[in-house]
Amino acid sequence: MAPKDLAEAFSNLEKEVKTDVASLVKWLVDSKLIGDTKEEMDKATALFASVADSKKVKLDEFLAIIMKLAKEKSKTFEELTRQLTEEGPGLMRAATEGVSAAFANLQKQGKNDVDNLVKWLKDIKLIDQTKEQEEKLRALFNDVPDKKNVSVDKFKEIVQKACDEFKKNFDGLAKQLADTGPNLLQTLTGATSKGLKGLLGKK
Repeated sequence: MAPKDLAEAFSNLEKEVKTDVASLVKWLVDSKLIGDTKEEMDKATALFASVADSKKVKLDEFLAIIMKLAKEKSKTFEELTRQLTEEGPGLMRAATEGVSAAFANLQKQGKNDVDNLVKWLKDIKLIDQTKEQEEKLRALFNDVPDKKNVSVDKFKEIVQKACDEFKKNFDGLAKQLADTGPNLLQTLTGATSKGLKGLLGKK
């Protein structure tokens, strides 16, 4: 059975749609259960070969992998789960918290509509600048209830789906979103005030 703290941490990752193999391997690296060399990460990824769905690993599958790792590293299962609980989730959540903060600023200015969010994702080069890729990206927003007011949770879910669709790394992308959010806001609000000045100048 999973320790309560680890089960809770895993549940939080499920809410953030981050229980795919790549995210869990990153958690192992962040928690210092494995080294950050390509060789160690490839070995760890191979341990997930038997999971039913590589995009959505289950807690019991993850625990079985931790047990294998404990044997390999000659450590106890308890030691490894403690490391995961103490170090991993905080580091992994940092990226999505940055996205949430940048998104909140857009929301305050009423700029969290589909068009602006697509622009944001295009600015960080999530997709190639082709009409076909933009259409694919826009299609991910199809089931958003209000196209003028997208929620942060829905946006993060769409970003995760987009990473899968366009073969991008979620954490790297989340960091870019957090870093570029303020610039986007400045561009959008600047364009608005410029437009207003233009209109006022035409009296």
